[in-house]
Amino acid sequence: MLIDFIQGVNEIKNTNKQTGFKQSVQVIYGLFQQTGYKLGLLGSQYGLIAQVISTLTSVSLIICGVFRVLNGQLTLGELMAILTIGSIIISSTASLSGVNIRLQEARIAFERFFEFLKAQPEFEPEAGIPTAKEHAVRMEAIHLQIKDLSFRFVGRKKLFEHLSLEVKTGEISTLFGEVGSGKSTLIQILQKHYAPESGEILLNGKAIAEYPIPLWRECIGVVNQHVKIFNGSVGENICLGNFPVERQAVMRFCENYGFDTFFYHFPQSLDTLLGEDGIKISGGQQQLIALARALYRQPSLLLLDEPTAAMDTKTEQFVIDLLKRYKAQYAVLLVTHRMHLAEVSDRVYDTMGGLNSN
Repeated sequence: MLIDFIQGVNEIKNTNKQTGFKQSVQVIYGLFQQTGYKLGLLGSQYGLIAQVISTLTSVSLIICGVFRVLNGQLTLGELMAILTIGSIIISSTASLSGVNIRLQEARIAFERFFEFLKAQPEFEPEAGIPTAKEHAVRMEAIHLQIKDLSFRFVGRKKLFEHLSLEVKTGEISTLFGEVGSGKSTLIQILQKHYAPESGEILLNGKAIAEYPIPLWRECIGVVNQHVKIFNGSVGENICLGNFPVERQAVMRFCENYGFDTFFYHFPQSLDTLLGEDGIKISGGQQQLIALARALYRQPSLLLLDEPTAAMDTKTEQFVIDLLKRYKAQYAVLLVTHRMHLAEVSDRVYDTMGGLNSN
């Protein structure tokens, strides 16, 4: 489960669910890790003591045997016995060396682990994760402007430069482009996972850098190109929280938005377990759950990166109709390779050798 959480860290951060998932990890693994550490430490101590005693005993026997040989108190056969004892000493010494190697490996592993723990957080967790409603970040009308944006990964040439586009509430802005032209990276930048090299991103005339990360992510809903499905039920993957408490809210949402047509036909409806990485459902169903997860939060800005790539025609049409029906509530940026989706778009941007809007 811990690996599952780490693999889905972007989804957790995008929905500001760090606190809940942190508590789950602490409850499930806290006692286990503490007990395991104590048992491991105790086992190492006992092993070290046993090896030291064994070595001291072997050395004492050899000293005693040599002394007796020099004094003519031992025969040749007895000397051979002493040599046998010497082999025992060697094996004991080797065992001690093995213990030392394991201790060094453990030390390195702990150092690596603490390096991870000491990584600087995106924001101070002590401040908590306030909701958007408490700070009026959820806006009825927004105007997102991207002006002359450029980005590159460290040590590589620019992925895109001089990108300019607009996204407004009530409109669907669609970005087309070739593979590798930076469309998905743009979505990551808008989630504040990366910082642009130059240019600016404005929300209603205010730079998004001025919004605290938790508040900004409370304002957006994201469907990434590679969907992360957690090892839980359908309902848990939609709300990413305490599903038994939010059950009624999730059910109302699914029925209002039409997702019940798909999810209620699962074997146990919203309680259907999806398995690790959603192994028990298709790619199209995973994308539907990701879209439901994004819409359930009622964001102001909806970022969709290839949201229908794995869907069949019927399911894709459902998504298109859904966006048409509710687009007045959202500002939508859609990244796709499917040219027919331009029909539902109010603004269309194309990438030709880079991200440059037409």
